[in-house]
Amino acid sequence: MIRRLALIFLAAFLACPALAANDGQGLPPQFINYVKSSDHHDAVLARMKAQWERTIRCSNFTFEDYQLMIVSPPEFDGEGRPIKGAWREFAKVNGCGTSRQMNVHMVVLPDQDIRRIATLPGTARADAQLQRDTLMYVVVASSAIIPKDCKDTQITNTEFLGFDGAPMPDARPGMEARPWAEDWTLIGCNNGAVVKVHYIPDATGTTINTKGNETRRIPAPITPN
Repeated sequence: MIRRLALIFLAAFLACPALAANDGQGLPPQFINYVKSSDHHDAVLARMKAQWERTIRCSNFTFEDYQLMIVSPPEFDGEGRPIKGAWREFAKVNGCGTSRQMNVHMVVLPDQDIRRIATLPGTARADAQLQRDTLMYVVVASSAIIPKDCKDTQITNTEFLGFDGAPMPDARPGMEARPWAEDWTLIGCNNGAVVKVHYIPDATGTTINTKGNETRRIPAPITPN
C-alpha cells in the first residue's frame, strides 16, 4: 500500500504549484531532486500514514493536494545531500467520511542527518516543539469536558484561525513574529472539546495562553471500523 501511495504522492508532487516557486524564487534543483527521491518521500508517506491511523483510527484513505513550505532555506553538499535547512511537507488525506491535513516537518541536524517529525493533523502553524509545549495547556483547558486521567485522549485536528495583531518588535527571528490563534480538537473517553490557543511571540520564545470560556464541547465521533 505504501508503494501505491508513493506513486500518488509523486504525481501530486509533480503537479503542485508550491514546488515551482518559493516566495517568488525558484527552488534549488538539488532540493527538488531530494524531496522527489524514493527514500525521502517513502519515509514522509509512512509518517503521514501512521499519524492518520493513530489519530483518525481509519485504515482506508487517499492522499491529495500535496504541498511544501520552506522554513529555513536548505543547503546541499556536492553530492546533493542536505547539510542545512528545515521545511514542511503536508497533504490532505481523505477516508472514513472525514479529511485532515497530515504534516511532516523536516530538520537537517548538525550531523547532517534528516529528522522527519510527524506533527499534529490540521493547519496549526506551531512547530513541533511548540506543539509539544501546547499539549499541557489544552489538556488542562479541556479538563471540565475530558477528564485529565482519560487514557485515550487524542488531538484529532488543529486549525489556524488567523493572526491577532502586528509583528511583535522583540520577537525572535523565525517563521512567525505576529501573535496568532489556533483551535485544537481533542477526543477522549466519549467526549469532545475544542480549545482555542493563543500564541504570542517574544524575545525568549512564544507565550501560550488558553481561556476556559473559549473552550467548547463537541460531539465525540464514532470510531470508524
